[in-house]
Amino acid sequence: MERILKRLTAVILAIAFVISPFSVVNAASKKTIKLSTKKIVLEVGQEKTITLKNARTVDWSTSKKKVAGITDSGADTCTITAKKKGKAKITAICNGKKYVCNVIVKKASVKLDKSAKVKVSKTKTIKLKYNTKKVTWSTDDSKIIRLSKKKKNSVKIKGLKNGTAKVFATIGKKTYVCNVTVGKPYTYKVTPLMAPFNEYFYIETENPDPKSFRLVDRKSKYASTDEDDYDKDSDAGYGFITPVKDSFIDVKYTDAKTLRVKGGYIASGTFTDGGELYVQELITQDSGWGFKTQKVVDKCIKVTCPDVVDYIDYLIQTYTSPANDFFTNVSSIQKALDEIAVYPKGTYDKSKPNTKTPYPFYTAGYYLDQTYLLEHYEDMFDSAGKNFGYWIYPYILDSLGFPSTVARAARRLNPNCIIQRTEAHYIIEITLDGVTKRYGGAGGGGYNPLYSDRVNPNLFSFEGGAEDFATGLTIQRMQGLLKEYSKYSWEDEQYYYDLLQGNTFKEKTKGGTWIRIYGNAYAYVTSSKFRYSDDVNVYSVGDVWVDGRYILNNHAFVKGETFDKHPDADIIVRGMTYTNYDKEEKTGDVHFYYDKTSDTWRATDEYGYHGDYKVDPETGYMKFVYDENYELPDEFVLTRDEVLAMNIDGNRDVDPPSGLIYDGTAFPGTPF
Repeated sequence: MERILKRLTAVILAIAFVISPFSVVNAASKKTIKLSTKKIVLEVGQEKTITLKNARTVDWSTSKKKVAGITDSGADTCTITAKKKGKAKITAICNGKKYVCNVIVKKASVKLDKSAKVKVSKTKTIKLKYNTKKVTWSTDDSKIIRLSKKKKNSVKIKGLKNGTAKVFATIGKKTYVCNVTVGKPYTYKVTPLMAPFNEYFYIETENPDPKSFRLVDRKSKYASTDEDDYDKDSDAGYGFITPVKDSFIDVKYTDAKTLRVKGGYIASGTFTDGGELYVQELITQDSGWGFKTQKVVDKCIKVTCPDVVDYIDYLIQTYTSPANDFFTNVSSIQKALDEIAVYPKGTYDKSKPNTKTPYPFYTAGYYLDQTYLLEHYEDMFDSAGKNFGYWIYPYILDSLGFPSTVARAARRLNPNCIIQRTEAHYIIEITLDGVTKRYGGAGGGGYNPLYSDRVNPNLFSFEGGAEDFATGLTIQRMQGLLKEYSKYSWEDEQYYYDLLQGNTFKEKTKGGTWIRIYGNAYAYVTSSKFRYSDDVNVYSVGDVWVDGRYILNNHAFVKGETFDKHPDADIIVRGMTYTNYDKEEKTGDVHFYYDKTSDTWRATDEYGYHGDYKVDPETGYMKFVYDENYELPDEFVLTRDEVLAMNIDGNRDVDPPSGLIYDGTAFPGTPF
């Protein structure tokens, strides 16, 4: 019975629809009818389509045809065209009811064609729309295009030769730019300069403007990484290859102004892994706020680049194995860096002396844990410029970069490892599963400067051949060159080295002396002699009291420090007369070291060789045997009371009255 009633109901509804089809329309008409917008703002010449939603038949009208005209209308849509500055109302009537949209028409903004293409010897007109004022037309390259028939709303250009140029329309203080291409589209070929690294590339192209393009890598594994050494910005997820803006002293340029090498440009890579790249045009334009902005336009030109890796993946792929455990792989990377890492080195020009520091000089150490003064030769001369040989090599690592590289490699091998700094800035601790090991160091070769006369200015010539480092460059070949550079820098610095560390320095400072170092600071240098050798050990002191002044660990005198702040620091007594282990009377510096066990300061005569060399019966070789019965003489022991009686911090605010100059302002060793 229930089934029969359902069928009967369906039949009745069908009959009702046939008898009165408008019943469905009436049901639809119950939906809310409204305009898609009640207010629009247009510039003269612009169009906008509005809709009367849920309406079937609509009559459209405008209150001011000269301001806002209706150019097209349908059952429920209306296209409005802005014709003249002013206000108008667009009215829609449906079922006797009015719906109104208010239209505001503003004066049209000046617009210049963004780009144009023209063939050589052909002409084309560039339009400047909606301008009513005086305009000044110009171009940045009159060798590429010629301008003629300059009007308020247009200018004619003629292509002179293949290339790109810009057309400028200046109205008052505002300038509009049109980018013009003359001739065929440019081609681009990308080659890694030192495969497989992703840092520097050679882009072969006819494009004469390196600032007008870049290559984008939309699918790079490096750009999407979560590692903390990658920056996230508006282009996150992309990699780029962009012509460099720096000039290098060892690169041969065919155009020094644009940094063009033979056939193209040197480019730097950012987060790319190679593969498919796309050319993007970079258009510099005036923001209207006193600064320039850059617009990026995709050129839809695909370029293929060999697959490349970053310097961390290279270490992992080359020196580790999935079969090894974590610490074995990290140790392999440490060992590899010990071999291939190079310390950064500046390149300087001997023909350009620095007027502020024309002589070699010392500065205090950069870090508190350093145990020596830092000698400086590079600051004696002006920089010769950037050496591409050092920039292209991926493992130029100082004492901070070296451990950081190991840390990054470790995180990629196992993100769960924990990286911690230690008391030494060049050492890190890596912990995994309760096991901790230490790694670190610095690149080899030292930081002695390289002088420009040792550098081949045409090393990267891009001309091909065995002598050209831009062709088939490998990490091994580049490493070999950098080792030569280290050899040259060492040879060149022997003269300066002697003035600061060699025999000349030892002769001037032996016996102990204050020295004035760079930055109007002071350090203290003393010496000692090994009992069984003629060698004199000259060294600067740190964490020590000398002449009532405290010298910090970085070896610089610090004013204002009191003894209660450094009660365990060493003490140097100057000009002390004493008897050494060989019963010889000596006069000079005596270095007292703090002994925590006895709370005294104890000195050793001639470095504490209290004993003698004897033949070892087991090996047959000479062996030093300490004299266990030797007791340190009283003169080599200072009690705390004796130290306090010395007025140990009495000169804490007073500069040393005399010494030798090593601050670069005078010949090293000149008295002050």
